[in-house]
Amino acid sequence: MGPPLPPHSETAPAPKTQPFPRQSPSVPPSSRTHAPRPQPRTHQRLTGLALSLAAALLSEHTVVAAAEASVPSLHRIRCTVILQTRPDRLYCYASNQPFRVVLKSPASFAHGEEFLASSPQLVSNWVETVPTLFHAEVERLGVTNLPPPRVTTPDLILEQNLNYHRVALRGRVASHEWMKFLDHHIEVVVVEGEGRPFRINALHYSDTRNQWPVGTQIEAIGLSFIETFAPLRGPEVQIDVEDLTECRILQPAPWLTLDVARRLVIVGGGFLLMGGLWLLRERRQVTRLSAAQHTVRQLNADLERRIEDRTRELREANERLRSEVGARQQAEAGLRDALAAERELGDLKSRFVSMVSHEFRTPLAIVMSSAEILHAYLDRLPPSKRARHLEDIVSAAGHMGRMVDEVLFLGRHQAGRTTCQPVPLDLAAFCTTLTAEVLAATHERCPIRFTAPDNLPQAVADPDLLRHLFTNLLTNAVKYSPPQSEVTWQLQAEADSAVFIVRDQGIGIPEEDLRQLFTAFHRGANVGQTKGTGLGLVIVKSCVDLHHGTITAESAPARGTTFEVRMPILRSRLAEGPAPKPAHEPNPEAPP
Repeated sequence: MGPPLPPHSETAPAPKTQPFPRQSPSVPPSSRTHAPRPQPRTHQRLTGLALSLAAALLSEHTVVAAAEASVPSLHRIRCTVILQTRPDRLYCYASNQPFRVVLKSPASFAHGEEFLASSPQLVSNWVETVPTLFHAEVERLGVTNLPPPRVTTPDLILEQNLNYHRVALRGRVASHEWMKFLDHHIEVVVVEGEGRPFRINALHYSDTRNQWPVGTQIEAIGLSFIETFAPLRGPEVQIDVEDLTECRILQPAPWLTLDVARRLVIVGGGFLLMGGLWLLRERRQVTRLSAAQHTVRQLNADLERRIEDRTRELREANERLRSEVGARQQAEAGLRDALAAERELGDLKSRFVSMVSHEFRTPLAIVMSSAEILHAYLDRLPPSKRARHLEDIVSAAGHMGRMVDEVLFLGRHQAGRTTCQPVPLDLAAFCTTLTAEVLAATHERCPIRFTAPDNLPQAVADPDLLRHLFTNLLTNAVKYSPPQSEVTWQLQAEADSAVFIVRDQGIGIPEEDLRQLFTAFHRGANVGQTKGTGLGLVIVKSCVDLHHGTITAESAPARGTTFEVRMPILRSRLAEGPAPKPAHEPNPEAPP
């Protein structure tokens, strides 16, 4: 049985409780048992401490008598929180004495928080190392400042038996350990203190290996505990803290510790020994090799003379072979160029023959058919049908004439006889007139919308080349677009360049045909029965090159095509003075 309770409390059997959870590296938690401590003086001191605490509490009116004699006495104690080890377990100060409270319901408390604990079970015996109030209900009173910790050493804690006191210990970090307690881990730091080492138990795990290297001098403030469960090792001082961040660093770890210095000495000695052995070995080898070097020099001199003679002979032979190979390579290059030109010419001839046989046959058939009908039935045909046949003859003849012009233009360009003859030109008026001409030539199959900015600078370009260029682009846009789908033609000015953008909503160009877009006689795979020679875009590229410009195309099948032509043909009117008379006057009768 434990010591008698205060006079105002009835004797009640103490519940079977476990002491404050501790874990020693030498004794696992599962096999640890708590036997009565063989220290009668310590037991008497704890018993006296509990009695003095009860008397002090009675003097301060902290115990309220029970309402009825049959109900156990209710103990009410005013406590200040030092450390909370579990959600339902608090270590406190009550009248400046350590005290433990086991809560009836788990709750969270802050350091220094005051509360009024009420419970009928107050236990202080050899099982409980500190007076404990079980199944307590609390009434929070607020947060106050904790008394300053007692700065001491591990030896003084053992000597004065400062168990469960708020103390401050200093020392250097010796090692880090991790222990598993119940279902969570705690972090343990072993510190070399003054006189003997002590341990810091962090109830909440936080990795401080990188922050606290071995040798770091720290100050730990927490709840002291004297571990006596390892008799072979003797009593050990421990400090419980909630988190290692509550400790502070007094001095960082020195970069050169005794262990590091010992390792450096060992490594340095090893290197010195290895270096000495290596020098002895090298000296012996130098002695052996010095005798052979003289013989090697003589052999090298004789060999060098022979090599020089042989090299001179090989150099002369190499020069002769190089001259012969150069002559043969020149001959082969000439043959390859001639063969490539012949092959290209043959390819062009075959394409031209195929184009002429295909493209000229239909217009000639139309001319022959209309001429035969007019010859045989001229007097019997009404004027409307005679006019239609004549228009077919004129249209077919015009189509053949345009094809001949394209072939002749391409031939002149490839022969180098086409030149650019730039003259001052009003681009907006020129483009407006050309739009009207293309609309008339295509019988207004698709509307063409032309836009240009106001106050456009004057251009210097070849109007004939521009006519070939944009006639082909606009005709192709109309030819490969659905009827009545709009074709847009934009003119923009960027610095000294004129930018022309022609966009249609036609059949588009497949990706594999975009690579051969400007190849003579090449047509897209999706043109179907639409007439064409495959020379229009070749002529467009030639006209752009003659103006030192660039052309790009963006297209996808069934999504239309956009051509962008950029040519440096603009000049500032202020820099050029009065503009000369344009080479092209706008046609006032042309539609806008």
